Amino acid sequence: MSVRTRPALWWRMGIALSAFLGLTLGNASLVYFTVQSNVIVLGYFIGAAYWMLERGTVDAPAPRLRGAATLYIVITGLVSHVLLQHGANPLPGLVDGPDRLAHWSSFFLHYVTPVMVVADWLLLKPRNASAWRDIPLWLAFPLGYAAIVLTRNALFADFPLKYPYFFFDPTTKGYGYVWGQIGMLTVEFVVLGAAVVGLDRLGTLVAGKLRPAATEA
Repeated sequence: MSVRTRPALWWRMGIALSAFLGLTLGNASLVYFTVQSNVIVLGYFIGAAYWMLERGTVDAPAPRLRGAATLYIVITGLVSHVLLQHGANPLPGLVDGPDRLAHWSSFFLHYVTPVMVVADWLLLKPRNASAWRDIPLWLAFPLGYAAIVLTRNALFADFPLKYPYFFFDPTTKGYGYVWGQIGMLTVEFVVLGAAVVGLDRLGTLVAGKLRPAATEA
């Protein structure tokens, strides 16, 4: 069977399409972590699809980068749904209201793409490709993002969108609150990074249990 017809290739092209639709249907600024993480996902999975076609393989390239993209898009989905939307149902805005394109953009950016990427990480190859030592490296981007936001706000008082997220805003509760929020999020991101590695191990375990059954059949 040609690699062009294999589900892994089409799934990864679907991830790239989802990220592309999310980025193009809306007009969110690149200052948002949401947009940056989806740009990373878009670039990685376009490259993965090209790699698969060129090499005739179902394995995605650069497992460490794949793990980083997975972590960043999981952060995007969870922070948006839990902290920013407070668990609100995202579906009503897709069918009603004047800002349906913006709602569709948000839906792709915060829900469709993260779920598809997690499914890719859990179910598709390469398996068992991440390492616990990758977690500190993965965290460099979100922590660097926070550092850039705070440094930029200190240096450029008139910068538009100074506080892309409420937990960066010291104007009401001070910088102690901001640093406390960053510290709490850092702990949560470490846990999420561990979960990403754990999901890779879980996917390997599940595949190993299914393979003998498939062979016997």
